[in-house]
Amino acid sequence: MSRGQYSMEFMVMTAILAILFFAFLVNYADSLQQTFLDRENAEFTDAGESVRSALVAASKMHDGLKIELPPLPERIAGVDYTINNTPYVLYLRATKEGYSQDYIYSIPYTIGRFNRTNITIWNVKGVVALSGHPPILRPDGVVNFTQCNDLVDNDADSFIDLGDPNCTAWSQDNETG
Repeated sequence: MSRGQYSMEFMVMTAILAILFFAFLVNYADSLQQTFLDRENAEFTDAGESVRSALVAASKMHDGLKIELPPLPERIAGVDYTINNTPYVLYLRATKEGYSQDYIYSIPYTIGRFNRTNITIWNVKGVVALSGHPPILRPDGVVNFTQCNDLVDNDADSFIDLGDPNCTAWSQDNETG
């Protein structure tokens, strides 16, 4: 064999090895990305399930129960998120690089809204309430919050609850004074 033929065979083998190495790198990158997505999914699932479990436990405990949960992290798995709820559903929404992923959990009947830094859970007559102050039991038996404890600007003056100059106590049911 001539020297030129050896050189050509070497170049062909090098090209084949380079293609195989590139294919390996692409496969490895996809595998690594999937590993990160799986870890992110597991951490969001753990966070959502732990909050859900606390709400379920509170709903089954005695009347008057008060539980203070530690603050939720600012980020989960390095990802920004929001937490929200309706009376029967808890939502975690992960927002990352132009896309969002929702994690949705069924919860017992819950009034109030989540605050990631100050989570106080109450059980009043089997109703789970999220608030720094306990909800009230109205004379008709309905458990709810007063206007000075409902996280809403009821009189549209830009002040909420005890931050409103017209609210002097959390049990006051009128933000307008």
